[in-house]
Amino acid sequence: MISHTGLKIIFVLILSLLLAVAVFAPRVFAASDLELPNPLTSNSIPDLISKLFSQLIKYVVPPVGTVMIVIGAFQMLTAGGNAEKFEKGKKTVFYTVIGLIVVILGGVIAQLVAEILGAPPEVIGAFSGLGS
Repeated sequence: MISHTGLKIIFVLILSLLLAVAVFAPRVFAASDLELPNPLTSNSIPDLISKLFSQLIKYVVPPVGTVMIVIGAFQMLTAGGNAEKFEKGKKTVFYTVIGLIVVILGGVIAQLVAEILGAPPEVIGAFSGLGS
């Protein structure tokens, strides 16, 4: 087990290292012409959010919606005359379809709300790719 004095020495060494990095790092990076490319290909937060949601809508929503409809259909098929289980499956399918409609219309709804609230044109334009 490390003694109390040993912990103090380790703490001082780590603190010294962090201080050295904080002092010398700006000089090292300022001396070189370090240029980092933007891997996101987005220049604004609304554009980044639009691209993120667009990818989610394309690649996540269809499989999840399909699985939920299959689960609801399975619940209805295996109800075996039990009206309560059949209703549960029916509700699963119904609310999945409602959710898919909301997701598909989400871009239009977001664009409409942005226009009503008086958002700048670049923000309104960021919503144009959603839901399609």
